Amino acid sequence: MKHIFCVLAYKESPYLDECITSLLSQKLKSEIIICTSTPNAHINSVASKYHIHVIVNEHKGGIASDWNFAIQSAKSDYVTLVHQDDIYSDKYTTELAKMMDSNTIIFFTNYGEIVNNKKIKFSPLLLIKRAMLFLPYYFSKVVSTYFYKSLPLKLGNPICCPSVTYNLNKMPNFRFQEKYKFVLDWHGWYMLSKYKGTFCYSSKILVYHRIHDGSETTKSIKDNFRANEELEMFTLIWGRFIANLIMNLYKFGHLLNKR
Repeated sequence: MKHIFCVLAYKESPYLDECITSLLSQKLKSEIIICTSTPNAHINSVASKYHIHVIVNEHKGGIASDWNFAIQSAKSDYVTLVHQDDIYSDKYTTELAKMMDSNTIIFFTNYGEIVNNKKIKFSPLLLIKRAMLFLPYYFSKVVSTYFYKSLPLKLGNPICCPSVTYNLNKMPNFRFQEKYKFVLDWHGWYMLSKYKGTFCYSSKILVYHRIHDGSETTKSIKDNFRANEELEMFTLIWGRFIANLIMNLYKFGHLLNKR
């Protein structure tokens, strides 16, 4: 299996070292590279410590630009775009190798959260997202039709972005849309659901996504662009009238999550 972890490093994250340690601890080893549009001494120091190659994106185009650059930089069949603040179970690549094949477009896993340095496996938001994935993936962990691949995405985005591994051979000319800051992954999954091939899901919690004041998740909720982009996605899927109804439910969900 030719697989690369591409760590998306940004500015000076205090969690970068812990993230890379979790990748190095995989029972089934994969290559690791770092991609960044903000090169600095901290990133170089961590990379040097673990003998990891750093590739610099000279185009300052935002999150989507960084993700697209990372995909283009990964000289491999399969690539995982790693968020610098998150940590991975040492069984992630083992599960990947067991479940992903040449017909898979994306492989993704269940996940937990890290809040105040504590791992959380259950929360209202996590339970809602798992429920959204229940129907299409209850009988089979691999789905191949557009209907089932897109079904969970029609009411939101239950797929944990850093848990996703992409099969680059199945997604020619795919790019994340640079006009989005928050729903770029959701929009990406929805577009990929139209591609020929399968989505593969592991219900094991193999990634922990860190929530903190400096994270993009937290920033996006404080800014109006999150609601605006969510409305645009629902309008794309359902049309304006139903999109507005769904957004009212989403506002309630954000209150539950308190982020």
